[in-house]
Amino acid sequence: MPSVPQINLAPSPSYGQPPLRPGDYVTPNATSSRDLFQMLMAMLMQPAPDPRVDEAAYLARGVAFAKRIAGTRFKFDEAAHRALLRAELVRTQGPGGMMRQMAAIAATGSLRPVLSRIAVPTLVVHGTDDALIPPGCGRDTADHIEGAEFLLVEGMGHDVPADLFDNLAQSIATNAQIGRAHV
Repeated sequence: MPSVPQINLAPSPSYGQPPLRPGDYVTPNATSSRDLFQMLMAMLMQPAPDPRVDEAAYLARGVAFAKRIAGTRFKFDEAAHRALLRAELVRTQGPGGMMRQMAAIAATGSLRPVLSRIAVPTLVVHGTDDALIPPGCGRDTADHIEGAEFLLVEGMGHDVPADLFDNLAQSIATNAQIGRAHV
């Protein structure tokens, strides 16, 4: 059976231990993860500038947040992120979408019962520099899916950088082939 390609993997900081809470994970450029997590939550919870009134301020806020969660290893493409934010504005119903997403996340509760029912080969990808969701949470997700592979990418933040698209596409394709072999 083929195995999922490795992408500069780092050992999970919580492998074999309970999942980390935001205050347990120390990240680069922060005194503690609690400080970073509180700063990120404050950024998320502040009202965003209305893009219909001040698009430049809206874009500046979005870029600043994206840079903060981007990780340390891969180049942050500010122009591409601004273009993404503009494309999101075209298809969005209004600037309150982020607050609705946060409310949905808070209301969801534990997904462990659902994860335990997944019966296909699964690849869980997580970055060592994810400031929003600690790597231990990705490990915990993989641990609750029977046979799941956990791919921890050194220096990757919360979003997948363009530099990894090809490698991750190959990892996903390999995982899909493993799944096809089991059908």
